[in-house]
Amino acid sequence: MKNYKNVINPRLLYLTEDPEILLEHCVPPPELHILMGVVTKLGVLLLQLWPQFESWLKKHNIMFRGYQGVGFDGNNSSKQLSLVDILERDLMSDRLKLLPLVQCLRSFACLKDSVFGLYLEENAGDKIDQFK
Repeated sequence: MKNYKNVINPRLLYLTEDPEILLEHCVPPPELHILMGVVTKLGVLLLQLWPQFESWLKKHNIMFRGYQGVGFDGNNSSKQLSLVDILERDLMSDRLKLLPLVQCLRSFACLKDSVFGLYLEENAGDKIDQFK
C-alpha cells in the first residue's frame, strides 16, 4: 500500500454528526497555518496594490518567502503584525486607500493575541467579530 500512498488501517476520525458538517468545525486548523495564511494573503494584496511594499519589508528585515511558493513564515508573519502601526504611518502620506488592509492586519493582530495562546481571553468572540 505504501507504493500507492494509501493506508491499510481504519481512519482515526469517525463522525456521527451530519455528513454536511465541515471537518474544520470538528478539528480546527493549526494556529500557525492560520497566521501564515492570513498575513500572506494580505501581504500579497498589499504588494499588488503598492509595489513599494517589497522595499518596506526589506527595510524592516521581513523576509517574503514560503515553504510552498511565496509567502511569510511564522516569524516573519508575527514581525509584520508587530509593525502594523509603522506600516500605517508610512501609508498615511499618500496611500490612504490601503488603510483598510492595515486595519484588517491590526484586527488580526488583536485576534492573534487573544486567541492564539494557552488561554482564551474573555473578549475573544468580540475580536473574532471585529476581524470578520
